Amino acid sequence: SLHDRARRDGHAWSRLLGPLCLSLALLAGELGISAWAYLLAHALSFERGPLVRRVAVLWPHALVTSLWGGAYLASGAGASGSGVYLHPLAEPVAFARELPARAAALLGAAFGPIPSDLSFVGTGGMMPVAAALAVLLVGALLWVARGELRRDPSSRFWWLGTLLAVLPVAASFPSDRLLLLVNVGAMAIVARTIRAVWPSAGAVGSVSPVGSGSRALAGALVLVHGVLSPGYIRGAVRGSR
Repeated sequence: SLHDRARRDGHAWSRLLGPLCLSLALLAGELGISAWAYLLAHALSFERGPLVRRVAVLWPHALVTSLWGGAYLASGAGASGSGVYLHPLAEPVAFARELPARAAALLGAAFGPIPSDLSFVGTGGMMPVAAALAVLLVGALLWVARGELRRDPSSRFWWLGTLLAVLPVAASFPSDRLLLLVNVGAMAIVARTIRAVWPSAGAVGSVSPVGSGSRALAGALVLVHGVLSPGYIRGAVRGSR
């Protein structure tokens, strides 16, 4: 939001606070690199002009990330040779091989009812099942959003940000604890999908009439995120006490 305000209004403090917040996120852990997903999505969705010019506005964030990356490498931080944690730059082939299944499991957990941790239980036999269900779910969401994606930059921003945010965390084994920044976009997509199907439940500006399949999808999202998830969280909190 700070970057968006800086680009829209030229707010001086936002120009400084945006990179500062990114630096704090990076210092808190590697998960902070996922913030770049939404920075890139903003540049691609809202900026105008050639691609290079749109991405170039992110130079303050790139500077902060470069300084952090240099310190990170110099300190010897990170994991290597485990076969589970795969560095996208140091182990590109292994990372690319595992990316589709891991990304599917993470997206399935963000949008659906199956925790991504289950895909890695035991021998990993749940991975194909979780990945297949995730592909179907994400495909259905994209189908419902196809109209908005064509005409609404905000819709493109949320989808791009969510999908890009999965890439860094897919370097580790699938786990719901990695979904913090992925879920930022996933929450917006879920809300927009429900609003598109039931316009009266959301803001003005609905999508064209939808069929029974879209209504069933929206109903499933309400069930998962409005009923099951809160109950699961309450149970997890009580179990941790």
